[in-house]
Amino acid sequence: MSRDNHTLVLELQKVSKQYGTVQALSDVSLDCRAGEIHAVVGENGSGKSTLLGIASGFVEQDQGVVLINGKRLRTDSPAEAIRLGLGMAYQDNSQVLHLSVKENLFMSTPKKLRPSYWKMKKWATDTLAEYELDLFPDAPTMFLTLAQRQLFEVVKALISEPKVLLLDEPTTALGPDEVDLLHRMIQTRAEQGMGVVYVSHRLPEVLTVANRITVLRDGQSQGTYDAANMSEKDLVSLMIGRAFHDAFPPVSPTSE
Repeated sequence: MSRDNHTLVLELQKVSKQYGTVQALSDVSLDCRAGEIHAVVGENGSGKSTLLGIASGFVEQDQGVVLINGKRLRTDSPAEAIRLGLGMAYQDNSQVLHLSVKENLFMSTPKKLRPSYWKMKKWATDTLAEYELDLFPDAPTMFLTLAQRQLFEVVKALISEPKVLLLDEPTTALGPDEVDLLHRMIQTRAEQGMGVVYVSHRLPEVLTVANRITVLRDGQSQGTYDAANMSEKDLVSLMIGRAFHDAFPPVSPTSE
């Protein structure tokens, strides 16, 4: 995977967020470079979803700054985030279920990239083929399987040609072949210069696809690491705050 180490497409600087008495994030910083896949891992409740919400403009941070392509994002402004070059595939999907696949694609595409209405079907067919997604353009979206909808959600985000793409648990409904397809999609775009922030709890996948990994624990960053230098045990130790062998000691065989 190619990386441009000089171009930051997303920066979160000392971001904090509190919900009532719960400190969801505390002074967290993260950046994503053009051409890299930057994974974010952590246990449930570690702050991953809040981090993505702030980066995409859906959640207003209490402190800190978000920069997209070097330009400051106004707090709580998803439309501004998109205008600055951010794309996001939503965990719960954003499709209009009673519309067809081609209509959902058309609606998700910026006007400057859309075909004419009468060429929509051929354009949708070509777009789906480009991403190796075997869907009928005229099919109502409600009839897609959960895995198809999850992959379709990523395609909908990619066709807007974002500078940085946020993925929130993108493989939860996918089997091994579909995970491979998703990874090919984002690796191809990363090689073309797009940055990807990849939130997942599936550590083997993260170690396979990511260039760098940031670990969150209890709303705080435990550091950012080169994926090539990390193992699953390393990540688990950082996520839980103690050595892997202490948290999961070997089981002694029972004597009969």
